[in-house]
Amino acid sequence: MEAMITAITGAVDWAAVITGAGTIFGALALVYVAFKGGQMLVNVLRRG
Repeated sequence: MEAMITAITGAVDWAAVITGAGTIFGALALVYVAFKGGQMLVNVLRRG
């Protein structure tokens, strides 16, 4: 069992996994900020 886990973790390119996760989280954060900014802009335009 331990040898299998070692083989799997050794075969995975963790740098690529971390980079991919960072890219996904960055994109989600960008969408979230854009959405919040859009909501604020719509609210300002409605009041004005």
